[in-house]
Amino acid sequence: MAKCYEFDRQLMADAYLVGGKEYAELCALAYRQSFSAFQMSESSDGELLYFTPQVGPIDEYYPASPLYLRYNPKLVEAMLNPFFLL
Repeated sequence: MAKCYEFDRQLMADAYLVGGKEYAELCALAYRQSFSAFQMSESSDGELLYFTPQVGPIDEYYPASPLYLRYNPKLVEAMLNPFFLL
């Protein structure tokens, strides 16, 4: 829980510095909505897989990528893994 609280604090602080309170609140909602659009799994080789239920719709991967690059780059790698396994 401490890591979750720290992440929330950092997300809000970063967004607040860029655009103020309303922008920070919007960013927090967007991050959570983006995160909930994906599912996480593991391949038989132990690689992390992070994908949408319908693998491939660029309209979900493209806008989510900047958030994940900033806050958890390993998720971007996991987003690409399903495409390399095909």
